[in-house]
Amino acid sequence: KENTVQFVRQLPSARLLGQSCQLGISGFVGEMSSGVTTTVFNFLLLGLAGNVAVAAYGVVANFALVATAIFNGVAQGAQPLVSECYGKSDCAGAKKLLLLGSCTALVLAAVLYGIIFGFTDGLVGVFNSEHSAHMGMRLYFIGYFFAGFNIVAAGYLSATNRPVEASITSICRGMVAIVACSLVLSRLFGMNGVWAAFPASELLTAALTLVLLFRGKKQKA
Repeated sequence: KENTVQFVRQLPSARLLGQSCQLGISGFVGEMSSGVTTTVFNFLLLGLAGNVAVAAYGVVANFALVATAIFNGVAQGAQPLVSECYGKSDCAGAKKLLLLGSCTALVLAAVLYGIIFGFTDGLVGVFNSEHSAHMGMRLYFIGYFFAGFNIVAAGYLSATNRPVEASITSICRGMVAIVACSLVLSRLFGMNGVWAAFPASELLTAALTLVLLFRGKKQKA
């Protein structure tokens, strides 16, 4: 009798479901992006150098999945803290968390690239005795200096109820920019162009993300 919670029959609301899904679009696209990148890269590398190049990308992709998971962890760890600040209308605190998350991502990217650059042959040798992915590892992982910021920023945008900007960032880095850069750079520079497509697409996305962040700041002002 003291229970104040009651179950009632309620038809599903398409509007509420849509609103709930909006904030998850960026995460969904982020998960999908690895499949899109793998498919595009495999087709391009197969045409350029055959199975050896595809095997090399397999090595790069294995380490890239681990690296991406690290930066996703930073973004997901910061999200609830940013959401708490946003709920309290503490814009300064949310921005401070974005700065801390971005700096953390940059430091992790530097450490990660130092390991990749210093132990390239040893890491590649775990999967491929021919070391065909040597140059690919060194070029591809430059992109994490920008990818870390993009992943953290997309999480920040979602946590501050800006699903459109978060989706734009995720779609750009996960599909549009990476496909465009890989097609153009592979035509210009061959295999090295394919490896460089990831850092180029992340750099372009980082520039776009900065524009979105500053645009939101001006609108609130």
